[in-house]
Amino acid sequence: MRPLLVKEFAKELAQSLLAAFLLSLTLLTGYFARAGFVFLIGAVAVLGTDASYWIWYGFPTDYTLAVVTIELVER
Repeated sequence: MRPLLVKEFAKELAQSLLAAFLLSLTLLTGYFARAGFVFLIGAVAVLGTDASYWIWYGFPTDYTLAVVTIELVER
């Protein structure tokens, strides 16, 4: 179990650092503008993966909505 947790931590750390880097390239100054920008980065990632699983592999709609909600709230 430990190797999986380490890999997951490394993935989420890389995602966070990439989001911070992209945010540093913007001219956004307000908290909500910056938070919205990072939220949209997460939304694009979710749509790029989980929506495809729902469309192509027939993942259940309830599962897909739950995963999308978790991913968007987690970020």
